Amino acid sequence: MHCKHNKLKLGVISLFILILSSGIAAAQISDKYMMNISINGNEFKFANHNESKTEGNWIYLDGGVTLQQPSPMKVTYNGVNETSFSTNGNDVYMNMNVNNYTDHTIKYPFDTHQMYVNNSQDDVDIQFYGSNSFADKKASVFLLKANSSSIIEVFEGISDGSITSFSDVEDKVTVSSKSNSSVVLDSNGDLSYSFNDLDAGNYAVVIVLNDEPVILTFTTFGVMDYELDTNTSSFVTSGDNLSVDLKLKNASDTEYKYTAGLMNKNAYKIDMRMESNGQKDGTNSILNNEMMVDGFDLVGMSISDMNEEDLRSRSVDVVGSNNMSNTTKTVNSNQTTLNIDTDNLPPGYYTLLLEAQKSEDPMVAFGQKNVTVTSEDSCENVETIISEYVNIKSGESVECNYGKGCIGSIECTPNVDMGNTSITIEYLNNQSSNVPANISGQVYRNANIWIGSGDVPDDYIENATVSFKINKPWLIENNVNKSSINLNRFVDGKWQTLPTKIVDEDDDYVCYKAKTPGFSPFAIAGQEQKEETGVTTTNPILMVGVLGIAMLLFLKRRGE
Repeated sequence: MHCKHNKLKLGVISLFILILSSGIAAAQISDKYMMNISINGNEFKFANHNESKTEGNWIYLDGGVTLQQPSPMKVTYNGVNETSFSTNGNDVYMNMNVNNYTDHTIKYPFDTHQMYVNNSQDDVDIQFYGSNSFADKKASVFLLKANSSSIIEVFEGISDGSITSFSDVEDKVTVSSKSNSSVVLDSNGDLSYSFNDLDAGNYAVVIVLNDEPVILTFTTFGVMDYELDTNTSSFVTSGDNLSVDLKLKNASDTEYKYTAGLMNKNAYKIDMRMESNGQKDGTNSILNNEMMVDGFDLVGMSISDMNEEDLRSRSVDVVGSNNMSNTTKTVNSNQTTLNIDTDNLPPGYYTLLLEAQKSEDPMVAFGQKNVTVTSEDSCENVETIISEYVNIKSGESVECNYGKGCIGSIECTPNVDMGNTSITIEYLNNQSSNVPANISGQVYRNANIWIGSGDVPDDYIENATVSFKINKPWLIENNVNKSSINLNRFVDGKWQTLPTKIVDEDDDYVCYKAKTPGFSPFAIAGQEQKEETGVTTTNPILMVGVLGIAMLLFLKRRGE
């Protein structure tokens, strides 16, 4: 699913990325700045950003409705830190405050973002948390209103060198009358500011210094026409349809296009890697392990004729087809019901993304919910779900490490390409409802392990192992010998005991590793130690004496 409320946000982020990856930058400029660009002698700088919520030069939004955004959101650059070139008659020089050909990562520190509705009377409150290097500086706050075509113009302007300053960016978009060129940062380099009575649309806030050409920061947000009431279940079994009821509050009955999509939270992230040798044809960007920019060209898309289907197709490539499912419906009504197919979705936690559009306005409402997709086990039997999102390629070993639960890691070598998918552990309260036969012995933990939606045949993988640990107090309380513990797999209608060995031990846990030919329902179990009965323990000295007396009596009888 392509979410249009993120189109501007991703567009501005991509603009920033394209600026960076055009030929990146030197380590000798001040630590206050990330990058310096000079075009035909006109210079402007970007303030440094880091993971600090209070000193990182980020804008935090308040008011409106809080939404979970992709997490993590990070950009890693590796390449040259200084370059110069000419394009369309413009001489361009760039340098950046990073080490040459060394990973430099910027991570956005906030997990949430705000969405607003123009009839809700909510102010758009911004809090700029700047570096104290900018304390008491005079600044301007620009509120830009833009659409997709204006963002594309900015893309092309950066690419062909026709944009030579921030004022050129302003020329491509609408500068709101609510912009303010006379604000002063406080003694911490921070700023509080509010916008009110905003019309529906996509907006960007940009803060720049007045006395020197420095872009401190920017962020984006959307103002919707209507609120979107949503009614749906928080659980769905993989293979069933998720029914979602939608209603646009205070909206007239006209033609709307409704879209609903489920996205695996492991795939709901932005992990961008950029590499550049300082030349356009040597500049590449990879998003979530998927090539997006190759030689400064967008892979699979053209900026000038970019359309929704292109974006949707690339979204599927980035997220992985088995980590998302969506549906659309166009009706002449302010309410409808959508049914989302979950056949190919692996068990896990999902973000339900919802939007409504009409022809003259690309998006008029947006919503978000959390939904859990379980396997065929009942929702009541699933205690928790832990997933790791990986790019599975044939012949390349995969290792997933899990931060909680008794199963610490899963390793395997796939024989086929599966793309971006997840390896999921479902911890169960009781034995899997997919298993008709009870396992013998004392069960420590029941779990389902799935690759993707769980339909991966055994011959698709090899050298699979599961590492797990058992709490020693449980062994004592249940009178189970640690050496009797095995990982058991239910397959072909019966339990199969897997080769399991002890690999480590400390004061609290015994650690094991087991080999498995595939993934399905599992149980970690051991055998209770049986106490021997009817055996009398005899003192050895007394036993010798008894035997001696018996021998004397025997010899005496023979003599008689």
